[in-house]
Amino acid sequence: MGRAGRSSGGRSSGRSGGFSSGGRSGGFSGGGRSGRGSASRQTRNSYPHHSPGYQPGYRRYRSGGSYGNAAITSPFSATTAVILIVVVVIALAFSAVAGNLGTGSNIPASTAHREALPAGMAQQTDYYTDELGWITNRSELTAGLKHFYQKTGIQPYLYIVDNINGNYSPTIEQLSSFARATYNQLFTDEAHFLLVFQEANGAYNCGYHIGDAAESVLDDEAISILSGYIGRYYTQDIDDEQFFSYVFRDTADRIMAVTRSPVPFVIGGIVLLLLVLVLFSWWKRAKAQRNREAEQLEEILRTPLESFDDADVEERAKRYQDKD
Repeated sequence: MGRAGRSSGGRSSGRSGGFSSGGRSGGFSGGGRSGRGSASRQTRNSYPHHSPGYQPGYRRYRSGGSYGNAAITSPFSATTAVILIVVVVIALAFSAVAGNLGTGSNIPASTAHREALPAGMAQQTDYYTDELGWITNRSELTAGLKHFYQKTGIQPYLYIVDNINGNYSPTIEQLSSFARATYNQLFTDEAHFLLVFQEANGAYNCGYHIGDAAESVLDDEAISILSGYIGRYYTQDIDDEQFFSYVFRDTADRIMAVTRSPVPFVIGGIVLLLLVLVLFSWWKRAKAQRNREAEQLEEILRTPLESFDDADVEERAKRYQDKD
């Protein structure tokens, strides 16, 4: 059975009829699951259609391995401990800054300055169609989509399916064509962004259509950022509503700001670290010199005067008088 006549659970605000959109369509594929981890949701509605060998499943979270306790084999001196603490604190601080300002593990940097569309360009509609019964917390999901709308001026729309016209392993071209046709059915403006999320057989694929007006914001780099966040959150142990909400929220925040390079911060951290080490080394040398002078003075004071001849006593007394 094709897509005609399928129920959207009352959540679609679709329109039929004759609108032919401009804009741009496309798609991308995501990775599959290498194993069966713990489910992000306990139950889902049953799938109304099945392909041969189709196994409905959950997005899975791949947990990491266990960590042992490392034994300390030798004690640290106070000096070594201070140096290590300074190095670790500075390294962690600048690593955090670089991580926040850099490109992230698999998220492209945002290199373009983008202007949000003027308010009112998009005729406000609903935010999603869920054909699989994944979404049970509407407000959780729409929080991220509304944030995207506010930041970009583009109203997003999420369409969740398990097949494209009966195909559970659609090609990018099929996803793209379906997204364009669905956009024409749902919207009568060029300021929407439709994301079709299709998951089956342990992997996901995405198709999208961007309205003509929305293309000024959602360029190829912005779509790559969106794809990166989908890949990042897909394997995390979070609810489906949170998964989609986080993707749209973080995508909007990233594409509407130019990602600052972490290089100046890293260089600054290295310079600061070197300065701290130089100052610490100078302090240690000065302290050692003062200790040596104190030991020499104590040794002199403990030595009986009879052990020195008159000239030696006068010379030592003059030396320390001059120092005072």
